[in-house]
Amino acid sequence: AVHETSANAVAFSPDGRRLVSGGNDGRLQLSDAATGDVLATWEHVKDGRAAGIAWSPDGRYVFAPSSRPSGKLWNAATGAPLHTNEGAKGEIYDAAFSPDSSRVALAWTGGEARILDTATTTDVVALVGHAGGVHAVAWHPGGALLATAGADRAIRLWEVPSGRLVRTLTGHTE
Repeated sequence: AVHETSANAVAFSPDGRRLVSGGNDGRLQLSDAATGDVLATWEHVKDGRAAGIAWSPDGRYVFAPSSRPSGKLWNAATGAPLHTNEGAKGEIYDAAFSPDSSRVALAWTGGEARILDTATTTDVVALVGHAGGVHAVAWHPGGALLATAGADRAIRLWEVPSGRLVRTLTGHTE
């Protein structure tokens, strides 16, 4: 069995050979995608679920939010935790790596998105402007813009790394 409870998040490595899954047991499991063999188990969070997993485009990092107000940046090759994002800002809903894997954007329930530098594990910028939680983050393929979607039914486009709000898209009714 891969997880002691249900699995609720999954992400392929960029080369498609490995798969990481997160479960309600608070663990991450690294598996061989071709055989299904479990290669490693990472203790992600105590008394919570692992969710919203993102694998960096260069294959070096995995970021997994959790149901606790935290998330972890993992070394995908060794399974070593590189950084834990503890959250006074609430739960992390979503994570997305920049196209060059140098940054990971995090969507927080507390109404902001944060960008973490993967090499230094320091915050690059906080993007504040949504009324309510930020539910999703997505990078422009060029890496200079980040889109955030929030509970306020707006999508905001941000210039990175300055954090300047470029545009707000509205029209969602739910």
